[in-house]
Amino acid sequence: MTQLDPRADTVTWGEYGGSYSADGRYRWSYEHAIGDGSTTICWVGLHPATGDSAGRRRPTLQRMVDRSLDLGFGRVVLVNLFSWRCDDFTALAAAAASGEDVVGAETDERIAGAVERSDRAVAAWGGKGDFLDRGRLVAERFGPFECLGTTVSGQPRQPLYVPAAVELIPYLP
Repeated sequence: MTQLDPRADTVTWGEYGGSYSADGRYRWSYEHAIGDGSTTICWVGLHPATGDSAGRRRPTLQRMVDRSLDLGFGRVVLVNLFSWRCDDFTALAAAAASGEDVVGAETDERIAGAVERSDRAVAAWGGKGDFLDRGRLVAERFGPFECLGTTVSGQPRQPLYVPAAVELIPYLP
């Protein structure tokens, strides 16, 4: 498990790293240099995992990195609708129901910064993006976004479940 330094909000591991709250409960953003770093793609997901996965595969992140490489990008930035770190949506919903601030105080600022400094921005939060109306709010405030198609409910599809041949299209919430 990566230990967080409470004096700093950024932890780096070689050419990738995350920006965390001082108490480690929130991950504001994650960046990964995958090339020369001259072009950046921003992915907006649903929520960060706990990050306690050293030595384990991170399938969603790997899918985003692979797609970003295929598109010719040199850097990936990942932000989320909800910055509270948890292992699954059920835990996120339960935390919200108990009064936990699952969005996070810095989340919108971090989304805005990531989108602004990226060459392209992709909505990728999946079908649960309607929780607390975050998907709509983020799309309206920080778009335009692209996506890998939409779910039946109109949310942008999560990259893990989309075939590699599917191309990005404009996201029209």
